[in-house]
Amino acid sequence: MNTSSGSWKDAREICSRCEANVRDEKADEVAGCHGYIYINPELRQLDKQLREIAERQGLVERIHKSFVVTSPLWYGFWIESPLSNSQCQLLRELFKTFHKAAGPFTQEAAGFLRALTVSIDHEIPLHVSLAPPGHIDLGWRTVFWHCPRCKAGARNYSDEVVDLDQLQNCDVCNFGFVPSHNSSRSRWDWPFQHWSLEQMMGRQEYLEFVRSYLIQHGHTEEEAECFLLQL
Repeated sequence: MNTSSGSWKDAREICSRCEANVRDEKADEVAGCHGYIYINPELRQLDKQLREIAERQGLVERIHKSFVVTSPLWYGFWIESPLSNSQCQLLRELFKTFHKAAGPFTQEAAGFLRALTVSIDHEIPLHVSLAPPGHIDLGWRTVFWHCPRCKAGARNYSDEVVDLDQLQNCDVCNFGFVPSHNSSRSRWDWPFQHWSLEQMMGRQEYLEFVRSYLIQHGHTEEEAECFLLQL
């Protein structure tokens, strides 16, 4: 991108013409993919909503034919990737209604709806995945016991002691797996340099980009130069 010959607005306009660009329209971004839907698959209200929408719109049979049937329903949508065109069309029908009633996830669900539409209209593969249960803190990434197919956490609703080294069937998708083979704990050093704009553009072009960006957003030449000296 030649930042010296155009504005931020010009860059956004040019990038918006790319059919694969599904950035958030409300965000100050040039381009982007859909991203994430931060939602707990175990929420009972979520499963109830999805099933009611599917029933009301006559989608139940198509869902059973197009996806691995799971309970809760959410897990089955992300097992196969990339999604086929027919899977995308089915999810688009479901999300057209769901995203309006998704509460705090409305914007994220609407973003996914845009990604589905782009995938269908331009025949671009839509890759999806569900993160396994776990957490990252204090420099460690912990992944809990989970099903390797649907990513649901291993469960035990009884008082019986479960041998985590023995084969068991997933309560969500009925896939056989050994819990102890699907958990881990490892050091987590976030590779920020992989997404470094300076590294991708080179030092000089990066500084020119930052200067142009600051000026386009109302800073003076002197303020921009002062900021650049700190980089």
